[in-house]
Amino acid sequence: MNQQTALHWLVATSVALWGAACAVAAPATPSPEGQPSEALCTAHYDQQSRQLAKRLVESPDATKASLRAELQQVLRRGTAFVGHAYLDSTPEAQAKAKLEQAKQELARLTAAELAQIEPVCARMAAALRKDAPGWQRLIADRLAERRAERLLTSAQAEADKKKVPGP
Repeated sequence: MNQQTALHWLVATSVALWGAACAVAAPATPSPEGQPSEALCTAHYDQQSRQLAKRLVESPDATKASLRAELQQVLRRGTAFVGHAYLDSTPEAQAKAKLEQAKQELARLTAAELAQIEPVCARMAAALRKDAPGWQRLIADRLAERRAERLLTSAQAEADKKKVPGP
């Protein structure tokens, strides 16, 4: 297998993993140290990326570039956790269950609690990215780009549905 084929295989596998499970390696409850779990951070970044995509589609052209950059950053952080789970060989069913549990926990958090976990999740993602070899960061970045395109396409379709006048 040549290097380009291996890279395509890894990107395809990563895209499938993100789309199928948004897999995470840690339990959805906070760790004993009081840090949010990787599952909670993944759920947070998934929710945040969907909101940003919707805002980007609805925003005036003058703000699109900054929102796009913010979306890419959020997706890169999320893919750090997904990649970590993938490398830990988390089974898909287990990953889906942990992510669902984390989404439920995320829905119960107050705005103040969300504000507290954001910087911790950002530091955790930065540490995961820093520890990853360059080729893994490249794959994560490509995965984030593809995820952004899918989110924006979906958000645009949703916005278009709202614009169509009813019968």
